[in-house]
Amino acid sequence: MESLTADEVRARLLTGERYVFRSQRIVGRLDLSFITIPVPIEFVGCEFEGLIDLTGADCSKLDLAESSLRRGLTAEFAHIRGPVFLNRGLTSNGQIRFTQATIDGDVDLGRATVTDVGSKPAISLRGAHVLGSVLMHRLRASGEVRLQHAQIGGLLGLAEAQIDVANGIALNLSGAEITGNIYLDDGFVATGEICAPGLRLAGALDCQGAKVSNPGGFALRLERARFDSDVRLQGLQAIGEVGFNGSIVGGDIRLAGASIDNGEGIAFGARSTHIRGSLHFDSGADGTPFRSIGMIGLVGLQIEGMVSIARSEFRCGGAFPAVTLTGSRVGGDLWAPGCCVDGTLKFARARIGGRVELRGVDVRGKDGVAVIAEHAQVDGGIYLTKSKITNGEFDLTGVRTTTLVDDLGSWPDQVELDDFVYQNMPGLTTRQPHDREDRIAWLGRQQRMNASSYAHFAAVLRDHGRRGSADRVMVALHRRENAAKPQRWRRAMGWLDEQLLGFGYQPWRMVIAIAGLITLVAIAVALPGARAVMLATDPRGDVHFAAEGCASGLVRCYNPTLFAIDTVIPLLDLGHRTTWRPTRSGDFGGVFEWGLAVAGIIGWAASTIFVLSFARFHRSE
Repeated sequence: MESLTADEVRARLLTGERYVFRSQRIVGRLDLSFITIPVPIEFVGCEFEGLIDLTGADCSKLDLAESSLRRGLTAEFAHIRGPVFLNRGLTSNGQIRFTQATIDGDVDLGRATVTDVGSKPAISLRGAHVLGSVLMHRLRASGEVRLQHAQIGGLLGLAEAQIDVANGIALNLSGAEITGNIYLDDGFVATGEICAPGLRLAGALDCQGAKVSNPGGFALRLERARFDSDVRLQGLQAIGEVGFNGSIVGGDIRLAGASIDNGEGIAFGARSTHIRGSLHFDSGADGTPFRSIGMIGLVGLQIEGMVSIARSEFRCGGAFPAVTLTGSRVGGDLWAPGCCVDGTLKFARARIGGRVELRGVDVRGKDGVAVIAEHAQVDGGIYLTKSKITNGEFDLTGVRTTTLVDDLGSWPDQVELDDFVYQNMPGLTTRQPHDREDRIAWLGRQQRMNASSYAHFAAVLRDHGRRGSADRVMVALHRRENAAKPQRWRRAMGWLDEQLLGFGYQPWRMVIAIAGLITLVAIAVALPGARAVMLATDPRGDVHFAAEGCASGLVRCYNPTLFAIDTVIPLLDLGHRTTWRPTRSGDFGGVFEWGLAVAGIIGWAASTIFVLSFARFHRSE
């Protein structure tokens, strides 16, 4: 390999005659700082033993393809009026710096290798203005790639690149503005943080199949950024948090088949994020589910599309819920068929414009809580079928929705239904008694006595024409309330109220009781001993006993049944109670008279209560 001194190279470049250096060794520091080079700088397969210094230089092109840089390259504040080629296997044992440089073409570091930079950035384009694209496909860098506040007119490509930073930032895009897409796909691997707060990206972010590891910190820090298109994270494997807090996304965020592990911390954060498309945590094309260890934190999220967590797996071993959408605004569905949640699923105070689809979910709660939906509003209905919810309660306190579609086997053993309002429940027009009883058992799963949940279900039944079923629901409510009374005598009175009136909702029970009392009185007054003491007075003043018959028509014939009805029901006058009366002579006559008086009092009280109950004055709702 021919050797040239740095001064010889400098002199040749300043002659104005274009020359391509090939397979030559450059000895010494090549100092081209703050000068204008009239010809392109072109070195192919050359070896530089010293630093290449282009600080503040002005040239038309920089081509160092296939070359080896022993001390690196600095081109801070340089103006390169064409492309920069540091590709095709270029190696550098020092930093490559284009800080604050202006480059009128592409920057190509494809298949370059940059090592031995210590704690400094391997490649820096901080504040650089690149009119074209920055291409780093298959780059190998043992230090930070810094594009902080850079302006890139084309795309940023790091497909199949590998960046290794032991502790710190692997790729820094803070405050950068990029017109095209960002590609961190096809086997991109980073050990360290992808840091991009304040990024402005007009194209899409593509991290499909990328691997990023930064345990205990951020894997992808994309906070307060603006993405005008989609964010594609399908198949991403991340160790550390993926954070979009405070960002604006013009399209979808897709994480199908991705895996995020942040231990007991936050796996995915989108606090106060605005997404104009949808958010997908679901299975990939090959059926691989999305998996996360750590919290999926979507607190205060505003999303115009749907949130899909279908056929995905979520686990959080810390104090956080596994998935939370607390206070979020979702324009579409919360779509979760077949998802598995090891922890708490929470969408309290959320406003969901579509449905909450919980078909086939498996939620294993934590600390006694499985699902928290308190004070959420769900415009499209709640669907809970073929599901398994264990190790905690389902809290629907204050929830407002249109439709509740469920099967009772999908509910956990404990539910909270205080002020839970729904307008419709498919199947209410059918008249299957077991459906009603199962639903009453569902209401009975509440730990605390909650009358409003029973009353609301009864109101929904009435709205669907099932008044009888509604009354049975209210009977179940009062039965439970009565069982909770501390005094035994009050429980006994309540039991009697239920047996005779169904707590005022089943007045026909009193009709049966009155009929029973009439039957007992009729049997009693029909006995021979009763007939012997029953007497009537004819118009002439003569006394006749019932045992003697009708006294030739002088008095009304004695009829035990009509006499019993006259005695028990004071509102009726069939003429028997005024015609026939027991004699007061003898012990039996006096007792019999007292018995009829008691029957009359009971009948009067029962009839009065029946009328009031039938008129719905007796009961309180």
